[in-house]
Amino acid sequence: MTRPKRTGRWLSAPGAVLCVAAGALHVHADGMQLPLNAAIGVADVIVVSVVERAPDFAVRRSHETAKIRVLEVLKGELEQDTLTVQLHPNHPRALGLWKAGKRYIVFLTRHLEGRERFEVMLDGTSSFDKKSARSIRSAAPRVPRWSGSQHGLASLLIPEKFDLDPGENLDLWIGYRNVTQHDIVLSYRNWPLESHTYWDLRVESDSRGTIAPRSHPHVSQSDIVEYFSANPHDFELTLEPGESYFFPLSRVNSAEHGWGYKERLDFKYYPITDPGRYSIIAVGHHVGRDTLTRAEPLQVWVK
Repeated sequence: MTRPKRTGRWLSAPGAVLCVAAGALHVHADGMQLPLNAAIGVADVIVVSVVERAPDFAVRRSHETAKIRVLEVLKGELEQDTLTVQLHPNHPRALGLWKAGKRYIVFLTRHLEGRERFEVMLDGTSSFDKKSARSIRSAAPRVPRWSGSQHGLASLLIPEKFDLDPGENLDLWIGYRNVTQHDIVLSYRNWPLESHTYWDLRVESDSRGTIAPRSHPHVSQSDIVEYFSANPHDFELTLEPGESYFFPLSRVNSAEHGWGYKERLDFKYYPITDPGRYSIIAVGHHVGRDTLTRAEPLQVWVK
């Protein structure tokens, strides 16, 4: 059993991406970076702001803060337009030193101890530019809400892109957030097959109705058994209250030779090809302690 490494509130496990509520630093073992749409989903509030008091990282404190004045809210709601926000210790390395008087796009998560206490995410937060603000403003209303609590976990299904060109691959991310006040253990395994972790997609097309999954055309059952019995992979990780963890579900609408077994889709793919709107629900199987999870519907468009 592979167990994730923890440094402070960061976790790392093979083949997946973690986004931590406190500072929301993504940690990845397979070279994949958390996409903007997933960061939008994790953030409670996203603002365009100007820094009124910059942090002083030269002075060592356990929690450095900055004071920002909100110019525009891109996602969420605020009760005040001036905030003192908590920064992650890795903020200077990841985002550079903030400067007083400069504008930034700031992704914020609410602190567990208070509605108007916020922490700055590393994912998404950046210097202000009109193009980025416009992209976030456009995407935020399309991001599904987190599901309700299921065995203490909320889930979120998010696409790397909402609008696909004809023939373009659809890459999804499925995230889990601990919405309890106690630790929850997530687990992942690809063997044995009868209890392996996978996500069943329920796909509906406006024009074609239900899109049934198809088996991988280049992989036989004997291929699957031979490979995964010889290469079992599993891990466990503990989510603290408020922490979130994301798994990538790559190329869900295609199955090409040499591009993997698609084990996270139960060795299937979904022919999302015709132009139009598609609604997708993800049901997770064996995601920690045999938990069954169901994310809220996601809508994507093929041009």
